[in-house]
Amino acid sequence: MIEHISAVMIAKDAEAHLEESLKSLKDFKEVILYDTGSQDQTLKIAQKFPNVAIHQGPFIGFGPTKNEAASLAKNEWIFSIDSDEVVTPELLATLQTLSLQSQKVYAIHRQNLFLGRPIYHGSWGNDWVKRLYNRSCTRFSDTQVHESLIATEVEKLPGHLIHYAVDEVQDFLLKAARYSKLQRQKPKALHPALAFWRGVWAFFRSFVLRGGFLDGGAGLVIAVGEFNGVFFKYIDGYYKK
Repeated sequence: MIEHISAVMIAKDAEAHLEESLKSLKDFKEVILYDTGSQDQTLKIAQKFPNVAIHQGPFIGFGPTKNEAASLAKNEWIFSIDSDEVVTPELLATLQTLSLQSQKVYAIHRQNLFLGRPIYHGSWGNDWVKRLYNRSCTRFSDTQVHESLIATEVEKLPGHLIHYAVDEVQDFLLKAARYSKLQRQKPKALHPALAFWRGVWAFFRSFVLRGGFLDGGAGLVIAVGEFNGVFFKYIDGYYKK
């Protein structure tokens, strides 16, 4: 039993992979699930786990919401995990034996799955995410999307997270649109031509420079998603001037 670390998760309509995720956290004495308005079976699934404490509140952006959820935990050490992520046995063993240092933030390798297939290249390939931290020393940034822990010293841990990044291509497009909408809260105005070339660069970086082409069609779809996310973020700001 991991008693000195609280696992913290924010969730909304997360039934697809929530049960598998919470099962992988069964050795944590405390799991905080902060629900932001689920209409599916999320809450019923969470209620099946005796170590899960359910809280509900509004979604105020990814960074601020994660900070609010972390404030509800009993422990100062927080392991932040998403509802579509699963802890592997190797990572669990690391967390059970790790000698923690409060000034450090710990990063974990994330294996992203696209339609169930592991992605090894492109913008989703070598994916390290900062997830274990002492809340008395650091916190998530206040950004609405693409939040990150504020850290000066980062240590990489053995083991990894399994991330069900995309179950259906349509879901991928909807997620990209949602993130784009959140980013528009601080729009940047760029001429359409410049926005287009920013998108082209994002595509080229993911598909060519980072080897996304080695993942075949999945790598192409991900690179196109990178293009769309960048292009629409900047083009929206231009037309809202």
